[in-house]
Amino acid sequence: MAYDIKIPINVNENKKMDMLEDFIANSRQSLRMLLLTHQYERLLDAQYGVGIRNYLFEPLTERLKENLISSIKNQASKYIRNITINEVIVTADEEERKLYVKIQYTYDSTITDNFILEVV
Repeated sequence: MAYDIKIPINVNENKKMDMLEDFIANSRQSLRMLLLTHQYERLLDAQYGVGIRNYLFEPLTERLKENLISSIKNQASKYIRNITINEVIVTADEEERKLYVKIQYTYDSTITDNFILEVV
């Protein structure tokens, strides 16, 4: 059973688009898209997206971490209904200008998974 189109879109040898075949892969892709999309970037829903790259060049203060974590939790609860965020950990490598986000979530109240995103 296919859950969604795999991003980036690829047409396979059968002239069909590659599909995500399990719910964990689908949840991870949904989280990645939610975090990397800026608000007002999505045409039909301007409120969709965390815009995590906006946080990349600011000092990672406790207040900024709290704002980012709150934004991730709020956006995920609104747009990815089949997961529950358990924990979000945000760290930064300021010399390398990298931001790391680790999200522990539960899918359908049964399966727990970790999603890690490195933003460069």
